[in-house]
Amino acid sequence: MGSVEPSVLEAAWAAVRKPERVEVDPPPSSSEALETRFVVADPLTAVYEQPDGWSRVLTQLTKNTVVTAVGREGNFVRVITKDNVAGYVVSSARLTGGNK
Repeated sequence: MGSVEPSVLEAAWAAVRKPERVEVDPPPSSSEALETRFVVADPLTAVYEQPDGWSRVLTQLTKNTVVTAVGREGNFVRVITKDNVAGYVVSSARLTGGNK
């Protein structure tokens, strides 16, 4: 079995320890609104780490929570909460409003 350079291990460890950052996707070329605020209408809505239903749940949004939608990926909407938690909610989640 081969050895791994210490610098490679250090870089990998630093990447794992790095805190999560909020990265906003670039605006779409279409007229789809970007950075639109919505109010969660469902009693509990999961915010997933990745745009799938199997990844880690970062937080649960309660009814009347305001989120900012910043993009769409497949059947998920990328949102940022007021606490700067960035993740994905299913597009079937009831989000009302739409004020910029």
